[in-house]
Amino acid sequence: MASSFPNLGRAPSLPSRIVTVDLAETHIGQPETGAKVDFTLPQDIHVRADGVIVQAGTVTLELDANGRGEIRLPCYSSASKPEDWVILVKKHWAPYPYPIRVPAGNTKISLASLEPPVEVSDAMAKFVPTDAVVRSIKEGSQWAASAEVDGGIINLDFTVPPGGTAWPRGGLNTSADLDGLFGQASAGIYRIQTQQIASALGLPSPAPGVLTVQWTRSVSGDDSMHIWEPATGGRFTRRYTGTWSTWVNDSWIKGAITSGDDLDAYSTFAAQGVYRVGTAAEAAAIAHIPTNAPGTLTVTWSGADRAYHEYSCLHGIFIRQLNAGAGWSDWTRLATLADIPDSPTASGPDAGLANSLLQEDFSRRMGGRILTGGKGAVAFRFDHGLAAFQTKVLPLLQARGIVGSQAINSRNWDYPENEGVTPEIVNVWVRDGLVEIWNHSATHTNPTSLAELEREIITGLAELRTQLPDAQIDGWAVPGVNATDPYMGFGTGTSVQDFYQTDAGRMILTHHAVATGHIPGTHRRVLDGRIRQGQHQYTIDSRSITEIKTEIDQAITEKTGLQIMLHPSQLDLEGKLTTPELEEMLDYAVVKQTNGELVILSPYQLMIASSS
Repeated sequence: MASSFPNLGRAPSLPSRIVTVDLAETHIGQPETGAKVDFTLPQDIHVRADGVIVQAGTVTLELDANGRGEIRLPCYSSASKPEDWVILVKKHWAPYPYPIRVPAGNTKISLASLEPPVEVSDAMAKFVPTDAVVRSIKEGSQWAASAEVDGGIINLDFTVPPGGTAWPRGGLNTSADLDGLFGQASAGIYRIQTQQIASALGLPSPAPGVLTVQWTRSVSGDDSMHIWEPATGGRFTRRYTGTWSTWVNDSWIKGAITSGDDLDAYSTFAAQGVYRVGTAAEAAAIAHIPTNAPGTLTVTWSGADRAYHEYSCLHGIFIRQLNAGAGWSDWTRLATLADIPDSPTASGPDAGLANSLLQEDFSRRMGGRILTGGKGAVAFRFDHGLAAFQTKVLPLLQARGIVGSQAINSRNWDYPENEGVTPEIVNVWVRDGLVEIWNHSATHTNPTSLAELEREIITGLAELRTQLPDAQIDGWAVPGVNATDPYMGFGTGTSVQDFYQTDAGRMILTHHAVATGHIPGTHRRVLDGRIRQGQHQYTIDSRSITEIKTEIDQAITEKTGLQIMLHPSQLDLEGKLTTPELEEMLDYAVVKQTNGELVILSPYQLMIASSS
């Protein structure tokens, strides 16, 4: 017989319904005898039609040996008082209660199908926009506008000055005073019809094009911007705040680097973009270039006094970083065409080509770059330890709407640290969008032959995909192994060369779109939407909560992407991070996200995140 609240049977005007509970639907593991769920009415329900009060209180439902139970609950009705009442559900194995409302009906309904209600009070409803209308337009001496929300309708009132000039302003000639085009009276779009006119006016990249003059009211009343878009391509801007600034190239393709320039100066927001160096002679005339060879320089800006340079040429790929207070790092050479063997022995004919195709497919399925809106980002990775992950970590992630990743070994399901968690359980987590899965090798041991490499990297991936059919497994999470020559020269992937010059690296690239590694200085990542293999993580097993918060704050300041990693099996051991500290860390990140300072992503999303 189903449990019930006291007095519920004496209130026929308040409909009720049997709610079923099935432990298997909660995704916490195999059914256990004695599992309990509390259903709480936080306040009395006054059923006016029957003159009955259903008392506030808690009814505890104990599930049977099959993990199932039933309870009769009142159906939500606004005819009872108070009108906004809910029932709180607290599963004894979960950290937090949540509210539900039971819809009216004659059949049984599953607890798992009841979503928490979204409450909008009458006071709030006045400010929830449902439509917008222009209520009035009147003439006045200055432009003005106001808005009022009433019953969900945004009422707009405008004041406009008499007369006015159309936004298209016609063409400019060689005698036009470009510096005099500022303020409200000059706002509009102007045509530049010939290269000669553009040259006479001193416009950058002289060519026919369009000049837009924008005006914004400020304390001075004269803040303006020129936007010059030549027909040959590009976009240039300058600002007027009493005097005109110099022109800034706002387009991503910047053109040639000027002979005699110092690359150390290419470190600002305005300097972002791709530059070309056409000849060896041009390269020799540029200060702080890594090699005297023609190539392309990509400049990425990531905050005050922070930037990233990548120079690509026939001599290789070179990178360096500018860190606040530390200056530019030395150039690091990553790879050249000569570094990639013609016939890789273990990974197929062209690991680079295979990986580029996998990256394209990965990016397509992810919907392209993940934009952070100019903010830093953080992602959370967890390596195996599935028992502790299920009981200690996953409930915390679920309660905060965070999707983390699990790095899993396909042949270690029977290890003590994974006790009680089966592939079927993890597959349900995946199906419900709670976790991502990364390949972490088959056995987490050190391979010493090509056959063992293939077992760990390729066979392990195939086995995981069979065990977890709902998982899209795109990533390799490098395992740490205790050996003098880990992974036959690959180690843990501490350089880009490790991925191209070793059999293990080429196998990883051939079969995975993205891969982690231990390249120094990469646990806080440049957010420009480009996939970079071998980036490190920030492991927090033995870190203090203060250290972790400092790293999160640094990612916010730098607008970089922080990859945090934890072994759940280490939680609460002596000298290790505790579960309350993990909860404090997650809450800290959520508060930063709520305040608009940070974005929380999944590890796969972090691989293609962009702050610009």
